[in-house]
Amino acid sequence: MRTVMQKIEKCTQAILLALMLPCLSSCGAYERYQRTKQIESYAHLQAAASIINELIAQKGIIEKERAEEIVKTINRGRDAWGSKILYEQRSRPDFSFLLISLGRDRVLDVRNVEEYFVHPEEDVRGDFDRDIVFRDGIPVTFSGK
Repeated sequence: MRTVMQKIEKCTQAILLALMLPCLSSCGAYERYQRTKQIESYAHLQAAASIINELIAQKGIIEKERAEEIVKTINRGRDAWGSKILYEQRSRPDFSFLLISLGRDRVLDVRNVEEYFVHPEEDVRGDFDRDIVFRDGIPVTFSGK
């Protein structure tokens, strides 16, 4: 009985959201809501990057598993849209790490995460489907305030 009620509640929420989106879009509230999500996601990555960089400064390097544990301590390892924050690192030619939020669309913008190790900086503010990327604690895609 409880499961049926939960399914009905989820369906009702989905229908209400579908009915509300056109209104929210037309009055700009939806854009502000998505911008808030983008800024929150940026802040989550920034916080994780800061902790990881602090440990690197102390120890010179960080194990991938330890960095992933740190990421999980920030909003349960999720961006503001609910997607898992991706962590990637390499040790050659030099140690480097990435933190990635997939954005609203939850789709990686590049063919391979490795591309972000050499990706040029760009501004993605307001483009909510774009990935938010920090490389070595520095934003590659600017989406904060």
